[in-house]
Amino acid sequence: MALLHTRAKLVTFRLSEEEYDYFRKACERSGRRSISDFARVAALDLARQETSARRFFTEDLGTIAVQLEDLNVMLKTLSARIERLLGGKDRQRREHNDEEFR
Repeated sequence: MALLHTRAKLVTFRLSEEEYDYFRKACERSGRRSISDFARVAALDLARQETSARRFFTEDLGTIAVQLEDLNVMLKTLSARIERLLGGKDRQRREHNDEEFR
């Protein structure tokens, strides 16, 4: 299998004997040409998944923010309608309550 581009960076980490055996067996099952190749692919897959998950989370937060803003507008509209329905009674009550707190 020919490399499409040169890899110039080196990443090193230590494994226990048990971890190394786990890697070796997983590498054999996957058909990768070496433990290094297996580890590189596994690490890159995990990094891509985390980046993707973070992007989806950010998009979800954006959607929630828009929905909260829509809800805020609806609540303000509803509040104005309720105030119109109650008319002066509600306004008088609030003014009376304000005077009591002074």
